[in-house]
Amino acid sequence: MSLCNLGGLRVAQGRLEDAERQFRRAMAIYVAAFGERHSGTAQCLNSLAGLASERRRDQEARRLYARALAVRKAVLGAEHPDVAVTLNDTAVMLVREGEHATAEPLYREALRIRQASLGNVHIDTAASLQNLGLLLMDLCQFDEADRCLRGSLDVTRQLLGAHHVDTAGCLRSLAGLAQARGGEAQFEAAVAHYSAALSIYRERLGELHVDYALTANDMAVLYMRLGKPSAAEPLYADALAAYQHHFGKEHADVALASLNLAECVATQAIQRGRANGALELLQRSAALFERSKERFAHVRAGAVSGAGTDGVTREMRIEHCNRTLQKIHETIASLSAT
Repeated sequence: MSLCNLGGLRVAQGRLEDAERQFRRAMAIYVAAFGERHSGTAQCLNSLAGLASERRRDQEARRLYARALAVRKAVLGAEHPDVAVTLNDTAVMLVREGEHATAEPLYREALRIRQASLGNVHIDTAASLQNLGLLLMDLCQFDEADRCLRGSLDVTRQLLGAHHVDTAGCLRSLAGLAQARGGEAQFEAAVAHYSAALSIYRERLGELHVDYALTANDMAVLYMRLGKPSAAEPLYADALAAYQHHFGKEHADVALASLNLAECVATQAIQRGRANGALELLQRSAALFERSKERFAHVRAGAVSGAGTDGVTREMRIEHCNRTLQKIHETIASLSAT
């Protein structure tokens, strides 16, 4: 196994410090043997940039991505697929930092290179369509976002099949877009897309997998928006069970899932005039969320919503936590008064 591959394995294992050592050792060998203007050096620079971004060392990540891009353009040419990789990875980082306008031309250039060098029917082209579509959705450019996301789904289905987990991911993105656009017809489309994605995840990954939980949570949010808490409850329960299985009972995602379920149960209890059981559940969930909200503010954007490119900042997440808790405490006060 090469040092770069070993570094990638360490990243997947969550051993980030060891991963950085392996990437730096590999880069030192490439630089000593071939100099900085070498494709192997560029690969190490790109990997180190991704690792720095993962560890929130954003300025360092920017510098490393810029170096990797410069080396790849000089050594491989501006139209090489590896150049598209660095452009795409840089854009992912920028979106996470909330710089959507800066990220958009990078996503577009990465897509153009992949279409020209790899063709329209290639899984990397599908990934670029997906990334650009999600960004455009965040920018409320819904028509173009729809074309991108449907194009990604078509290519993914053609290459990987209708029951592949990547196909489920495309369906989930289309569901999110339909939900963002609003309106009865769009909400019906969102339910259909979420249902199809859940079916694939259940079949391929099982109901305790995080991707199943993320999708179940998103569909439950939609049902709550539609005023259907009874349909949302089992989905919230599934999401909570999966998060507890993976993270334990004190994790920030578990706290949020518990709070969502408690609010859903309370809504139904209030509708039925039976508030006592909901009050205790809400109080327990709010206490857990209070303990976890600072950790939740640091959780990556995709960890709860699954939208890996939603550009949510730490400040935005803290604001969301505070709004959620305020709403829950208002509900608790209302229930206590009954």
